[in-house]
Amino acid sequence: MIKTYCLAASLLIASSAFAQELGLDLSEPEVPLEYRPSVAFIGVTSAEDDEASASRARLLETELLKTLTGNASFSRLVSPAEVARAAPAARTCTDYACLEGVAAALDVHRLVIATVTRSGPASVLAVVGFDGTLPVLIGSKVESGEKQEKQQLGGFAGIAGKSQAQRDREFVKKALPVFSEVVSKLVTPLGKMSVDSIDASAVATIKGKEIGVGRFEKVLPTGTYELTVVAEGYKPYEQQVKIESQQVFTVKVLLIAKPVEFKPVAVVEKPDDGTRKVYQRPGLYVALAGAIAAGVGVAFGQSAKATEAHAQTVDANGITPVTRADAEAAKTQALLANVLVGAGAAAVVGGGVWFFITPSPAAPMAPSSGEPNSGAGFGVMVGGGGTF
Repeated sequence: MIKTYCLAASLLIASSAFAQELGLDLSEPEVPLEYRPSVAFIGVTSAEDDEASASRARLLETELLKTLTGNASFSRLVSPAEVARAAPAARTCTDYACLEGVAAALDVHRLVIATVTRSGPASVLAVVGFDGTLPVLIGSKVESGEKQEKQQLGGFAGIAGKSQAQRDREFVKKALPVFSEVVSKLVTPLGKMSVDSIDASAVATIKGKEIGVGRFEKVLPTGTYELTVVAEGYKPYEQQVKIESQQVFTVKVLLIAKPVEFKPVAVVEKPDDGTRKVYQRPGLYVALAGAIAAGVGVAFGQSAKATEAHAQTVDANGITPVTRADAEAAKTQALLANVLVGAGAAAVVGGGVWFFITPSPAAPMAPSSGEPNSGAGFGVMVGGGGTF
């Protein structure tokens, strides 16, 4: 058996030397900084009220923090002092849910917390690690050596025991490997998700929390996630994403437009209650236009009538003072008078009826004015004249 071990060791040394000669690097590749998780050391609390336990907890916190400070497996370390400022209640956490909330508040991937309790003359250090990708907390314990020391000194009077300072140093020495064991289980590198969306305003969320907009990359702890992408005018896009250590998971977001819905616009017509303003009634303008046309027709008729009367006079030489052009113009005026007076009268009557009926069917009709009859009389009068 010894010879086998020696042979294996010799082969290992020889292979290392051969690799160095060839310029080969057989060491494990260093994890890129972006894939290293962040960690917060909440600190070491004492479950006892005595000063000795509190002093031992402070000493352990100082020494354990040194090991985390020099650990290159983490991208960022949040010290106990920073934790106390950002999350004062973090030291009272004892369960997974509470630590999960602290990690979210501190924006870190991992947490470490330790507690010192009494066990007879000895102290017990319980170390707890939190990793959101694991379903349970990671824990380990170590006990100081006061019990063993007491057993060794039992029955031997006059033999002095160890000093408190020496006991503390020995406890720290025993606690460091246990603490490092828990920390070693929290250094799993992260992975990355790359989201490719054509809509620059598309919002990506995981568990309702926004992680990016449009095209982006997001470093996440290893695990399986349900990704949802929403954009205005498109149906929500959902995909299950599996993040692996130091690997990039690419998501091609396929947005499907929502169907356009045409909703009929309801037109509400206000019922005409007869309170419409006078100037808003079209019948008024029709009647006014008719009255103006009739007035113009009457004017033409009067002019034609005057020309007719003038034509009937004869001077001393028996000559009529009206030219043929005047006579032709009088004929045209008489014709226009007949047309305008008739059409104007009809417009006055129709506009008047529209004026009174349109606002409200129930409104009483106003009595007809004498204007239409008067206009009709003008038409007859003019139509009967003219001997040109």
